[in-house]
Amino acid sequence: MHAIMMGEYGGPKVMTWTELPDPAPGTGEALVRLGVAGVNYMDTGPGSSVGGGAGRP
Repeated sequence: MHAIMMGEYGGPKVMTWTELPDPAPGTGEALVRLGVAGVNYMDTGPGSSVGGGAGRP
C-alpha cells in the first residue's frame, strides 16, 4: 500500500510518498480498501506552524 508520511515536524514539504507492506487484519477486524483519500489543510497543522498547531482555540 502507499501512504503519505511525515518523518519530521514541518509543513507539506516534509510529506513523503511511501510504500508500506499491506496490513493484515486481526481477529474481529476488517480490512477496508480505499481508492482515494484526501489530505486537507488542517492535516498538515499539528506538526508545523500551518493551521495553528496544538493548544490554540
